[in-house]
Amino acid sequence: MRCRRECNLIIDDCKKITSVNPVKIFREIANKDYVRIHGPEHHVLNGTGPLSTDGSWGRHMEFSSAALAKMAEINGPRCCKRDGFVALTEAVRFINANYDVTLEMSEIKCRFSPRNAQCIKERCPYFVG
Repeated sequence: MRCRRECNLIIDDCKKITSVNPVKIFREIANKDYVRIHGPEHHVLNGTGPLSTDGSWGRHMEFSSAALAKMAEINGPRCCKRDGFVALTEAVRFINANYDVTLEMSEIKCRFSPRNAQCIKERCPYFVG
């Protein structure tokens, strides 16, 4: 039940945010005390599923495959924050190219490294040092 509580908190907090910058939104939510450094809370906001009939699942798979390819290219042990940053970067590219929406994208500099014993440091495109 812990995950359900965190998922509801994430959704509630996201509804209060007015920013159009996904990285800023991610950082704000990821810094909440109820979001662990590793955990299923990172996977809650997807918006579609394999039973969707509106075509969103196929579009989601296009975006997902691009994000997964980038994650595979970086490689390394788990890092939900790094994977979140990759997913956000690919999502902004995909959304801006395919929808009548323009999302902002700022340079990403990870500040979670000191808390992650599995951080790949310089191999990570978001590592600050």
